[in-house]
Amino acid sequence: SYLNDPDNLPPVYHQQTEDYIIFANLLDQANEGINKLSPGRKQIFMLSRQQGLSNEEIADKLNLSKRTVENQLYRATKELRDIL
Repeated sequence: SYLNDPDNLPPVYHQQTEDYIIFANLLDQANEGINKLSPGRKQIFMLSRQQGLSNEEIADKLNLSKRTVENQLYRATKELRDIL
């Protein structure tokens, strides 16, 4: 009955604030990691993740092979995973 009484529950905004801080911190770490990527790898990563281009579209745009784009995305993702 204690938990069913709304007066005994923690305020919802507290959890939202904590979640926001955790999310903001994670976002900062991700951006720092992206900025540490080599310029070419960063460009490919941003075209893929921010602009939503396919590997083939990126390859055409940057005059690279599709396999090169795939390799660079794999390596960028691995680097970011290690950072985070």
